[in-house]
Amino acid sequence: MAKTDIKEDVINEVEDLITTNKEKTEEKTESRIIFDGRQYTLKIPKKIADAVNINATKDTFIFEIKTYPIEESKKPELIIKLKRGEQ
Repeated sequence: MAKTDIKEDVINEVEDLITTNKEKTEEKTESRIIFDGRQYTLKIPKKIADAVNINATKDTFIFEIKTYPIEESKKPELIIKLKRGEQ
């Protein structure tokens, strides 16, 4: 069988089409936590907020704490979910 060279941009386009309907992580970024003496603040980078269309007047965040049994010796986890407001 003959060897065929396919351009990388064609391969990337085909890969994009194959993964169109699959769940994927688009962005990963880190943000510092600020403590003002009374509460903690987490800044969401504008690029991320724009990508998920956060509406600052209608959307809210839900904070959940997942704890583990003492014998597992794991620290609690913080889970943050975006709750969409009325559209």
